[in-house]
Amino acid sequence: MLLGIFKDTAVLSTVKVVPKSLWATWLDSQYYNPLSFVVAFGSIATAFAVYYAFRQVRTSKVQQFESTFFKLIDLHYTIIANLSHSSYGNQSIAGDVIDSARRSLAIVLSNEKKLREDASNVFDPYIFTEVTSKEQANQVFFARYHEDYYSNFESDLNHYFRNLYHILKYIDQSALVDSKKRTFYASILRAQLSQNQLYILLFNSMQNGYGYPNAMYLIKKYNMMKNFRDEDIIPHYYWDIFNDMKKDVRPSEE
Repeated sequence: MLLGIFKDTAVLSTVKVVPKSLWATWLDSQYYNPLSFVVAFGSIATAFAVYYAFRQVRTSKVQQFESTFFKLIDLHYTIIANLSHSSYGNQSIAGDVIDSARRSLAIVLSNEKKLREDASNVFDPYIFTEVTSKEQANQVFFARYHEDYYSNFESDLNHYFRNLYHILKYIDQSALVDSKKRTFYASILRAQLSQNQLYILLFNSMQNGYGYPNAMYLIKKYNMMKNFRDEDIIPHYYWDIFNDMKKDVRPSEE
């Protein structure tokens, strides 16, 4: 009976054949070729397995990096806690050393030191004059930083500065961390540094053979002075000198 209906030309003219979708066509092809379906399914499963393994490896690398990174942060605090400095027979303990170093440095750099003409005839052979220009500040820094300041604190602060530099270098060069995350870890380190620590770090990075050029380069790259109050530098010429040096700094080979 149905055959008779479809033989009717009028009825046939009203019947429209709906084209198969691509998905239906694909399913049909798999129905007739089950091996292709198995291969396709296996490829998808393999892709998921590779992706999962990649995620596991990446997670493992991050954990390895962070384990070392936070151990270095802990060491940073241990070094500070163990700092001691003997000045004129008086023992400064723990964090007082950094505070003392900052005050000493501020005093040293505020004045130019010149030998008196009659130095042999007076108890104090030097004349101290206030720094009043950028050119004078530049001369004072390179003449007095090591001789009148750092030589007194070198044995106390060398380990402190080396560890800070090592942490920055680890952040910058470790193959365990994505380059996009380096700034994040540097910001964690920056958050550990007090104003006094940033103060002495800034000047150490200006001294050739100590923090210059490699430490200064990393300080610039990771904006370690972002939270530093530059108005604490008196005279302010030293802040200008630091920024001048920072503009063109390039790391040297170690």
